[in-house]
Amino acid sequence: MAVPVGAASAIRVPASAVIQRGQMELVFVVANGHAQLRLVKTGSRIGDEIELVSGLNSGEQVVTEGVSALTDGQL
Repeated sequence: MAVPVGAASAIRVPASAVIQRGQMELVFVVANGHAQLRLVKTGSRIGDEIELVSGLNSGEQVVTEGVSALTDGQL
């Protein structure tokens, strides 16, 4: 018996966009022109990209460069 499986659409970001702080995984998203720190849960790593399982909505802009120099709320 075959069980139908839905197609999952994954959000993937460059590995450089994910910040590790202890056991937390974070990314900066752009919200109202500001960098906003967001807690995410990661999944599979595919090449130089990491799948985000939760914490980010489709269409949100993720900062992919210079994340180590950013602070939460920065313009």
